[in-house]
Amino acid sequence: MEVHPQSCSFRSNVSSVKQYSHALLESVDVDAMHGGTFHSGLTGRQARSARHHASQHHGITRITLEPGWKWSVDVRPEMNTPLCAHQHLLYVLSGSFFVQMKDEEEVVQCHEGQICVIPANHDSWTSEHERCVLLELSSLYEVGKTTFHHRRANMHDHPCPIILKSFAHPDEIRTPNSKTQIQVIKFPEANIEIQKAICQPGWKWSSDIKPIVNTEWCQHKHLGYALRGSMEILQSNQERCLISANEVFSIPPNHDGWVIGNEVFECIEFIAKGYAKPAGSEKIEQQSK
Repeated sequence: MEVHPQSCSFRSNVSSVKQYSHALLESVDVDAMHGGTFHSGLTGRQARSARHHASQHHGITRITLEPGWKWSVDVRPEMNTPLCAHQHLLYVLSGSFFVQMKDEEEVVQCHEGQICVIPANHDSWTSEHERCVLLELSSLYEVGKTTFHHRRANMHDHPCPIILKSFAHPDEIRTPNSKTQIQVIKFPEANIEIQKAICQPGWKWSSDIKPIVNTEWCQHKHLGYALRGSMEILQSNQERCLISANEVFSIPPNHDGWVIGNEVFECIEFIAKGYAKPAGSEKIEQQSK
């Protein structure tokens, strides 16, 4: 089956509504984007749950937590567990929230711009004065021997540490030219890279990246969320797709792309490991390990 580039707006692609209290969940099933059906879950103005229960596919959920939300108050009565029994991989779009692990006195605050790996067996909450908006990766990373997908945990397991990383201090920065910057956060234990791509006005893959990677079309698959700006995608079969701010996008290999207009295009990418590296560099890195 031929796969086409797709983008979906959280604002307009809602197929189901569920009402709770103190949170808003908007979910994109990326598998369904290419299968002809768009699955989204959207709660009412105040949602009680900050978990998306429906999709076990590759998905992205945007979660808006209102001031005063707390898992143990708003979600626990429905979940029948003393603490949240799910592991989360989150990117904080705005605001902040707090997490406390089972049997731990320390309270960890997760801030805007951070990537957070939250193990199972925790409570979490927002302050009384600040809204928090998150991206959660739903059942996304089934990579190698270690996974960061949602899973129920034995409530007697010893808690793993919370992992916080930030694009303010990335593990790697790739700047192949003046129009391209790739900030990379690495989770080597899971063979995962999460990237922030910043493309200046006038950027075009075939002009700025093609000479580096020496392929006719971009061979990476992209799954991400556009933070600002716009980009047009041209697939090798001449299919086109426009990606705009606040949209989820899924782009198969064999494509070109370019920034639209005079605004910088910025996005978070979840599966484009090794993007904008010179041809053959990954093989050299593997041989040196």
